[in-house]
Amino acid sequence: MDCAGAVTRAVASFAREYPECASEVCVGLSGGPDSLALTAGALRAGLTVRALIVDHALQPGSDAVAANAARTATGLGASAEILRVSVGAIVLVHGLQKLVGWFDGPGLSGFQDVV
Repeated sequence: MDCAGAVTRAVASFAREYPECASEVCVGLSGGPDSLALTAGALRAGLTVRALIVDHALQPGSDAVAANAARTATGLGASAEILRVSVGAIVLVHGLQKLVGWFDGPGLSGFQDVV
């Protein structure tokens, strides 16, 4: 089975079906084989590809992994952006949302029921 060709054909089929979405596509790129195959397939299908790489900073060296994924993407012909996120801040805001009732959070009384 021609796996690379299958990915390219699938992406090209998507681009034909949804031409309004195909001028530039974004691919979430981890640097692993699946997301690299999707990136390469989209490029082979003639699309402009922007690889979005998340550096979650949850493990030592995550910045190097993200930088390597970006280098690989640009080496294939895609543009690449590394998105650095602070997971701690997200968890803190989510907890506060639940505690104080922001955006339909349960508020203090609902929070006590959970605990």
